Amino acid sequence: MGVITNRFAGVFIIALAIGVPFGFEPANAHDVEPATDAMTVQDGMSVHAELERLAAELKAHSNRAIDAAAQVAQQAVEDNAETLADVQAEWSEQLETFRTLLNDQKANLDRMAEDAAASLDTWTKAAKDSWLEMHDSAQDALDRLQDWLDRQSASPEAIPV
Repeated sequence: MGVITNRFAGVFIIALAIGVPFGFEPANAHDVEPATDAMTVQDGMSVHAELERLAAELKAHSNRAIDAAAQVAQQAVEDNAETLADVQAEWSEQLETFRTLLNDQKANLDRMAEDAAASLDTWTKAAKDSWLEMHDSAQDALDRLQDWLDRQSASPEAIPV
C-alpha cells in the first residue's frame, strides 16, 4: 500500500511539473504580461534606478544611525564625566603607587646584584689565594720527596727490604 501511494505521489508530482493531464494552471498564469524590456520594473522605473534609490535610502538611514550613536556616546561621556574623572584619579594614584613599588624593587635588585658581584669577587680572590697556597705546599712536598729520593739513591748503604 505504501509503495503504491509513493508511486502515485511521484506520478502526481511529475504531472504537476509538466501541468498537462490535470488541466491545472497557476492562478496568475494569465495575469503576467510579457515585459517589453527586461530591465523595467513597475511604473516604468528601471532596475538600476530602483537599486540606486534603495542604496541611497540605506545610506541615509546608516548615516542617521551613526549620527544617533555618536550623540548617545557623547551624551554618555558628558553624563559620566565626573565618574570618569574619579576613576582616572584613582587609577593614577594606584599606578603611581605601583610605579614606586616597582622602582623600589628594582633598586633592591640592583643592590643585591652589586652585593652578589662583590661576594663573587671576594670568593674568587680567596679561592685563588687558597689554590696558590695549596699549589705551593704541594710543590714544596714534591721537592722534599725528590730530595729524599735523591739522598736515598746516593747513599751506599742498602735499604733493608
